[in-house]
Amino acid sequence: MVVCDTSPLLILAKVGRLQLLTTLYATVEIPKAVFDEVNAREQPDTEAIRQWRHRQDIPVQEPSDASLHRLPEELGDGEREALALAVERDADLVVLDDQEGRRVAKQRGLSVTGTIGVLVEARAAEHVDSLRGELDRVLEAGLWISESFYERLLQEFGEL
Repeated sequence: MVVCDTSPLLILAKVGRLQLLTTLYATVEIPKAVFDEVNAREQPDTEAIRQWRHRQDIPVQEPSDASLHRLPEELGDGEREALALAVERDADLVVLDDQEGRRVAKQRGLSVTGTIGVLVEARAAEHVDSLRGELDRVLEAGLWISESFYERLLQEFGEL
């Protein structure tokens, strides 16, 4: 089971790749705070998330207050709920891009990846043809990665 935060959903929606989540992972869950963040905006990417969630029957879950209180308040609501839900549900993976959230996830013993990790896994499983094309699209959509990381990924997949 995988728990997904807001940023990866938005980026994957912007590039038309939300389906990778349900292709790669048997069960995907979205915390209520994440879905609230999505619903707070009326844009094509948020509408795509709502439609994808409905078509794929993705559950929206709310973690317990006790789990939330164990997490740093400086994290965003979506990150906090994603981490709390991942701990409560003993998730196999939590998908989030926020660096502080990733640090906290690792402290809690959670396996963590982000938007780029999803794309790398999709490329390794041959669900996408070109990692370069996917990376260029997510960069264009607003995700930042260092040039050295970009080049290392392309080299790893023989696309440099």
